[in-house]
Amino acid sequence: MHPLWWGQAAAFYRQRRQNVYFYSKQTLIDKLMLTAKTCSL
Repeated sequence: MHPLWWGQAAAFYRQRRQNVYFYSKQTLIDKLMLTAKTCSL
């Protein structure tokens, strides 16, 4: 494995993992907000 390529792959994987975590957190917040709105009606 080329060290430079390996570093890029690791950075890309880390970024993707952070994005997945961020989006799942956002989705959870959206669901909670939707539930709160539905209950308040």
